[in-house]
Amino acid sequence: MKFVAWFFAITVHVAAYLTRAPALAMADSSRHLDGVLGRRSLVVASLLLGAVVALAMLPFPSPFHIVRRRRLSRR
Repeated sequence: MKFVAWFFAITVHVAAYLTRAPALAMADSSRHLDGVLGRRSLVVASLLLGAVVALAMLPFPSPFHIVRRRRLSRR
């Protein structure tokens, strides 16, 4: 039930910003507003950090792989 309420709230939030987001992104990139460099740096740093963590986790086993192996071995 909590997930349904959360999903509904997120859907309303995304729908509210769906029309404004492109204009805000273009204004942020075309004008030299205060904090643009900081925001862009944080976005790029978070994407790079996410990619590094994803690559670093590849050698470790995942519980999803274990479940799949068990199902395949039962056949």
